[in-house]
Amino acid sequence: MTQRGKIADILGEEAEEIVYLYSACDRDYFWPQFTSTCNPEFKNRFTGQLYFLKNWQLEEFCELTVANELEITDGSPKFIDMYGKNLYAVFEGMGRYLSGEAILSAWVIWGN
Repeated sequence: MTQRGKIADILGEEAEEIVYLYSACDRDYFWPQFTSTCNPEFKNRFTGQLYFLKNWQLEEFCELTVANELEITDGSPKFIDMYGKNLYAVFEGMGRYLSGEAILSAWVIWGN
């Protein structure tokens, strides 16, 4: 059994798929598209493959992205000062895919 298979047994297949997408994401390629298009093209940084995610994948990917970045900022005003404006712009672009809770959380931390 592969590592991904073992993780899918624990998390479930859909959750494992999102975790993999998150780790495989070429952020320099993918993230900027959220400010300019409704359907960003995903680039897998491991394989170089380009493709479009399904809507549910985009929603889950964006939720995980906001959650992870908020976790990084916890107790790090320096991180917020350095990256806050750029990340908030990405989060605004992701807005159509985010839950109300994620938008509010991002605004509280990054929007000030």
